[in-house]
Amino acid sequence: MVQLRDKSHDFYTDATPVLHESGTGTTTFTVSNIPAGTKQITYYVSCSPVSHYTVTMGKHFEGPCTYIVSNSGGIPIASAADTSVTITLPASTRFWIVGIPDSN
Repeated sequence: MVQLRDKSHDFYTDATPVLHESGTGTTTFTVSNIPAGTKQITYYVSCSPVSHYTVTMGKHFEGPCTYIVSNSGGIPIASAADTSVTITLPASTRFWIVGIPDSN
């Protein structure tokens, strides 16, 4: 997730993540401390070995993942109660997920 803090990278952000976790296989997290005015959370995922993931928080997005972040997806916040996010991956796949709040 080094790309998120590298000012020369397209994924650069100075926002404080609302989720910054790692794990293995399918896992659910509770997103907390969402800033007022946040309209969506953009998720960045990397994994090892190379795999395919789905991120679900009410709505979902999916894609391939590798050790280097190559894509991201924004999921609108449907309600204040919509704070559970699930990443779905094969059981033996290690992942890193970062959620960045977006008010645009």
